[in-house]
Amino acid sequence: MLIFHKSNKRMIELSEQIKKVAKFNVPCLITGETGTGKTLIAEKIHNLSPRKNKPFISINCGGIPDSLLEAELFGYSKGAFTGAVNTRKGIIRSADKGTVFLDEIGTMPFSVQSKLLTFLDNKQIRPLGSEKIYDVDVRILTATNTNLRKALEERMFREDLYHRINVVNVETIPLRYNKIDLNLLCDFFLKEINKELGTNVRYIHPSVFKFFYSYNFVGNVRELKNILYNAIISHSESESDEITIKDLPKYLRKSQEELENFIDSFQKIKVDSSLTLQGIRSLFEPIYFKKIIDESNSIAEACKKGGISEPTLRRYIKKYNLKIPNYSEKSFKSVNESIDEILCDKKDEENQKLNSEDNKEK
Repeated sequence: MLIFHKSNKRMIELSEQIKKVAKFNVPCLITGETGTGKTLIAEKIHNLSPRKNKPFISINCGGIPDSLLEAELFGYSKGAFTGAVNTRKGIIRSADKGTVFLDEIGTMPFSVQSKLLTFLDNKQIRPLGSEKIYDVDVRILTATNTNLRKALEERMFREDLYHRINVVNVETIPLRYNKIDLNLLCDFFLKEINKELGTNVRYIHPSVFKFFYSYNFVGNVRELKNILYNAIISHSESESDEITIKDLPKYLRKSQEELENFIDSFQKIKVDSSLTLQGIRSLFEPIYFKKIIDESNSIAEACKKGGISEPTLRRYIKKYNLKIPNYSEKSFKSVNESIDEILCDKKDEENQKLNSEDNKEK
């Protein structure tokens, strides 16, 4: 179930797109960050499709060893390899007339990519160790949290397969752009977790919501749910039915304390004509961007923490001449990279505009 506020324009558009995509029997690639509900969207597409009463089988390609993934997908006959003591249909044949969802498709090894491409072309599979060919009617949905276009350039993913699975693209929305839904999501998760754990936490203190609205949620909706799990368990021996800041995980309490200390320090600064907004930005921005980069394991992680696109971060790196360990920017960008930068910049601007509109409506 997709949970969103009735005035959330982004989620309304996403919901409408899912309904349209569900009607047509074509491959669909679901893209987006970790924890944004890609599996939920795949299930929604299946349940709204003509195949809704047939099997829906999901498999995480990154969670199965390369040597076993082909056998799991396409099946095998007895004696096909060491340990194959029985014949197995495989996931694709088991989902005949239904839907197969391949999560983390970007981790799929080249040998399996080739066989998947063949299946998408002719709708036939031959299990490992078998001479028999089976006709199978399934819809293939895929998902990734990585940039497959970069994987193409690095020859880590087949270009022909990319175009076969990306007939339609559905892109999920990070929680940092959906803060308008926080109240609804928290209410839904509180009820769900209370039912599971047998607890009775009914409320969240306004100070917690205030912190949530300022927090970036790198792990998106999944992180929010885990935070509430942690808070409810920490609160379980309390007589109160309301979660407070002290119930949040330690790493969040530390972030909240640091933010409060920063605000307190800033409020002590005397504002006059020498302290302009531009001056504050020029002092604060290089410190901020250097900090999120130093505390991240990659540029991609730094972008998530800052809630910005990689091209935007690159500009600040150049602007303030920041030194980035293990990161060197190419002198010349490919056409695809240049297009990506334009699209990312435009998306940043659109998200900032929509966030502003959402805040006004609230």
